[in-house]
Amino acid sequence: MEFINKFNHNNTLEVKEGDRVEVIVRSSLYCINDESPISHSGILQEIRYEEFSDGTFPVDVLIKFDKDSLYEDGEEDYISLSEIEDIFVKKYEIFGYGMLNEGVTLSIKGEGVNKIIWYTYKNGSLIPEYSSNGSISTKHPITEEDTEIIREIRKYGSAQRFTHFVLSQSDVLKKYNLTDEQVKLFKEVYSKHQQVMGTETRKKYTLSHIDNIVWDHQEDCLKVYYSNGDWWHYTKEGTWY
Repeated sequence: MEFINKFNHNNTLEVKEGDRVEVIVRSSLYCINDESPISHSGILQEIRYEEFSDGTFPVDVLIKFDKDSLYEDGEEDYISLSEIEDIFVKKYEIFGYGMLNEGVTLSIKGEGVNKIIWYTYKNGSLIPEYSSNGSISTKHPITEEDTEIIREIRKYGSAQRFTHFVLSQSDVLKKYNLTDEQVKLFKEVYSKHQQVMGTETRKKYTLSHIDNIVWDHQEDCLKVYYSNGDWWHYTKEGTWY
């Protein structure tokens, strides 16, 4: 069954009710900015159809979502297919994230698959370098099998969303007594800020190096203070200086 989204992409709906799916949404209603689509996971509960002059077509889907930056765990919502950039069956689960000074690790499970992938920052991007079969103590260079898995999970989210997940699962921000909106602002700007830093610079600005985060009412922004004496303004416009 085909559907056309707002980007005039003619897509084939290859999922069915009951599937565990990944939904890539790109619209002002869902996105942090125009350039970054947002990815959601959940169970496809229902596909709704409408009759048109040239036939019956799917128009929206009801998803029971996993917890993320927009939805609570188990929350249900309809998303119009016109807003969906892609929707597909999710083959793997990324059940563990780790943020290292030099990159990120992903723990991945699927049918017959239990792997840890090590990503390293290079020129502002996360590059997969090593993997292991579920054990953090032994790792080897990326294999052809790993490459196929990595190609699949790349559809699940960008480095920015990996960072956002780590932050959302962490208690590190609770001690700063920020409001929910201020926490959301920090996560979004910090994720972007990390991506433009070089490897050595990034090591100085990990979460463990933050001394304090305060809201400056006069300047209407966050101030983030680091143990090396540096501090940054994080603005509502998603910028830093």
